[in-house]
Amino acid sequence: MNENIQNNAAEKVRELRKSLNLTQKEFGEQVGLSRSYIGNVEKGEQAASINFLLAVSAKFNVSLDWLVYGLGHMYLIDVNHPLNKLLTVEIETLSQYATLPPQLRLSVFKAVRNCLKEINTHMLEVIDHFRDRHQ
Repeated sequence: MNENIQNNAAEKVRELRKSLNLTQKEFGEQVGLSRSYIGNVEKGEQAASINFLLAVSAKFNVSLDWLVYGLGHMYLIDVNHPLNKLLTVEIETLSQYATLPPQLRLSVFKAVRNCLKEINTHMLEVIDHFRDRHQ
């Protein structure tokens, strides 16, 4: 493995592990390797194998481009995750919500949660009514 790539992979493995708040031992257990292997990779004393990098990528949903070359974002985007289906205006609204003072934020949260409960209850009533009429 190219020395620059090896150094980058060492840095990125350490950065990922620390962002996950895992010890070297815990991180190694997640990908089926020893604490000493993880430590040696992080110190640059041992090159990260392609199998190790693939395992890290798959286990933690991490971009190989980021892990190997330091390019792009750390995490891969899961297009099926509900949060990745939000419209721009919904994201902007959530960003505004996040900047509210804590007490106001709690009030908004409770109001929205109650509205969603009412909507769900109404939807169940409509489904029951439809089912009763078509049996």
